Amino acid sequence: HHGPLYGPQTQGEIIGQGAYGTVYKATCQKTGKEFALKCHKRSVEEATVRELSCLMALQGHPYVIQIHECDSRPIQIGI
Repeated sequence: HHGPLYGPQTQGEIIGQGAYGTVYKATCQKTGKEFALKCHKRSVEEATVRELSCLMALQGHPYVIQIHECDSRPIQIGI
């Protein structure tokens, strides 16, 4: 069962949840590559900005997730 489209991806099953949002298994519609899509709740925008700042500063480190895209929607922020 696939969820709604989120950009060029198909949002699939939930693989994790927390105080700030939900992580979904997602699939790129063009390549078929699977990845994790983290959707933050709008109510935690400041925490999201802090997290993105930290992750961007550490991009390229072998033990830090790589950000491929970030998008903002009316009710959620997808990373």
